[in-house]
Amino acid sequence: MTQWGGGGSGEGQFGGPVDLAATRSGTVFVSDTFNNQSPHIQAFTSTGGFLLRWGAPGIGDGQFLSPGAIAVGPSGTVYVGDYVRNRIQKFGPDGTFRGQWGAPGSGAGQFAAPWGIATDDRGRVYVVDYGNNRIQKFGPEGDFLGQWGSFGSRNGQFLAPSFIATDSNGHVYVADSGNSRIQKFDSSGRYLDQWDSPGAGAGAPDYPLGVATDPKGNVYVVGTNSIQKYNARGRLLTRWGEFGKGKGQFRNPQGIATDSSGNVYVGDSGNDRIQKFHDAGAPYPDPDTAPLKVLSPASTFPRKGRG
Repeated sequence: MTQWGGGGSGEGQFGGPVDLAATRSGTVFVSDTFNNQSPHIQAFTSTGGFLLRWGAPGIGDGQFLSPGAIAVGPSGTVYVGDYVRNRIQKFGPDGTFRGQWGAPGSGAGQFAAPWGIATDDRGRVYVVDYGNNRIQKFGPEGDFLGQWGSFGSRNGQFLAPSFIATDSNGHVYVADSGNSRIQKFDSSGRYLDQWDSPGAGAGAPDYPLGVATDPKGNVYVVGTNSIQKYNARGRLLTRWGEFGKGKGQFRNPQGIATDSSGNVYVGDSGNDRIQKFHDAGAPYPDPDTAPLKVLSPASTFPRKGRG
């Protein structure tokens, strides 16, 4: 539908946007992690019109070392994870600092590189604790509510989990990147389902990163320079994208978000831009019969979008 951005440190420009989040009305918040050693958050209209930006390098309130994932709660509260500082910061929709929580470690409410963040309809916050291979769940103010996961490849275990999403039915989807799969849980962390894996068919996520859901319950997954759309049971519906810098092409996309109108926003990190889609891609062949195109997984995470 449209795109915006470009390399640079000015308003509306990016230096490797990592994640983004959209409100129901279509305001898009972007975590511009690698911008000229000046990480910050930018906000745009649904068509890319610049609204505001906030943040500066540092460890103080409202400052960032490496802002990674970003999420917006039902009240408009913006949550940003700083994976180097091992904390979650909370802001108003105008960028006003409202609080923080977290510290380095493996205890309750502590983190080892917090990455993906998602909120649910009740305002609860789910955080991917990347280095501890687990998910932590918090109240809107950062009060610890629970956790699940451990290192491994069994059901409910993780290897380098990255991004996370929720749907209106209380399901939680985690991009278990190192295991090349999406895992599905209920809001308490009870394992429900998964879809994977290399060799399982054309619908297999290839080192999945960003994950998002739309109002119909469909699940969008960022693969290697492609976007895959599934239904809630993991059936591949469509797939689009390839390496490049043209319209609908990508260079190391990472974050993805949707709005209430079904628009899909992708952080095209290597191209320093945001791309917007709607009903993109033709129906894909049956995953059980179509050939699998094997793509090389990323060797490190998180990565700067320059590949």
